[in-house]
Amino acid sequence: GAGQRREKRRRRCRSGKEKGNDDDDERTITSRKRSPERRELSATRRAKEAVNMLKSDPVSPRENVEQYYECIEILRERRKRAARDAYEKAKSKREEQRRRKEERARAMAALANASHDGNDCNDEECNEEESAESSDSDEGEEDEETRKELFEKELQHEFKTVWKDIAHESKDMMNKETHKDAIKSLETELKRMYISARLIFKHYALLTKPFDENIGAAELGSMTLNDWLAFLKDCDLIGANSADENNKKMLKSSAELLFIRLNWITDASGRKVKNADTATNSDRSLVITEFCVGILRLAKALRSKKYKHEMLSETLARFMKERIIPRAKFVDVEPFRSRMRARRVRKVLEKNNTIITRVFEKYAAIGTSTLIGADGLRTIDLNELVGLVKDMVTRITPSPPGVVKFVVIQHCFGLSKKEVLGEDAGEIDREEFDELVGRLAEEFYDGTCFVTPLPSSELSSPQN
Repeated sequence: GAGQRREKRRRRCRSGKEKGNDDDDERTITSRKRSPERRELSATRRAKEAVNMLKSDPVSPRENVEQYYECIEILRERRKRAARDAYEKAKSKREEQRRRKEERARAMAALANASHDGNDCNDEECNEEESAESSDSDEGEEDEETRKELFEKELQHEFKTVWKDIAHESKDMMNKETHKDAIKSLETELKRMYISARLIFKHYALLTKPFDENIGAAELGSMTLNDWLAFLKDCDLIGANSADENNKKMLKSSAELLFIRLNWITDASGRKVKNADTATNSDRSLVITEFCVGILRLAKALRSKKYKHEMLSETLARFMKERIIPRAKFVDVEPFRSRMRARRVRKVLEKNNTIITRVFEKYAAIGTSTLIGADGLRTIDLNELVGLVKDMVTRITPSPPGVVKFVVIQHCFGLSKKEVLGEDAGEIDREEFDELVGRLAEEFYDGTCFVTPLPSSELSSPQN
């Protein structure tokens, strides 16, 4: 009767509790599986609430601050995981490249052993040569991504100085910008296009000038009026305007006036005045900062009417993409520098480091009257380099194949410079001298720096 009914109720209650415990265990296991993601989302949500609370009430409960710290820790853990994954990925990539090189070296050694008959070298010498070629030839390309990151980091550091001057010289244009983020957007766009502008600047500042042994350091690394006009002609920016609004041009006289205006600086009151520092920034040429300001003014002056209400950064991006990048000439020095970083080349430079340093110091001390550089004793200018090349030619045996084309020497000098800004931008220091030696060696042994003189009979003919 009643006792049996009570026993049944107790059994049902006991079975219900056990079933509830099983469900709780399943929910606990599921929550444990999903806890990291849910914990990050909830912590991020609580941190946002905590930040809003701290903004509205600085003297807020301690729980809000603790929630904020919890989110920071979770984000740090996430960043550590991402860095660890990137490191493992790069490590596996390097191991795969190393494995392929070893397989290629073994295959080349097998071919050398198979074709041993008829060779004059021993097996050990051949294997050493093949292994040296396989290990040395691609050494400069192994860290290509790292080198690119370092190169861009150096340029971004250089851009900080350039941006200050650009912002100062472009106040008249920036003051007309109405958008609240216009200045920041312009800085971001200039930083993005600075590498391209720098390569274009180096071409027209170095490779379009005739040879001049007595050219000043301030003018060698800058653009003259002829260089500026050559740049505008290559980009098809000079001429009469057509009906096409997207292809506006300017007159040659306007381009010359713009060149003169870019050479003057803006004083504290906003007026254009002559530059007092003519030693490092001549009034007859453009440095990299003035060139960037020139591109900015060209972009605004040649902007189509339908884009007159857009931000200056958008105008600059369109102008570079459509009219400058596809047409302008540029110089890329990185392929040669990649070869200079090869292990075999570095070994040669290290072996002859003492001799190279003595030669550098000897010729750097000749022209001590220069006003550019560290007292003229730790840098070499073009005049001193010409003296070095003349001394080299007199010691060549047998006699050289022709007369030296010193314009090629001038190009080697300019391409070896890493800086385009500062007081030593027009001279070569000891670090850059290693690259200059490599460029001279390549030009001398290829014979591209010599021109064969005409026979005396042709020089004396009436037609010549």
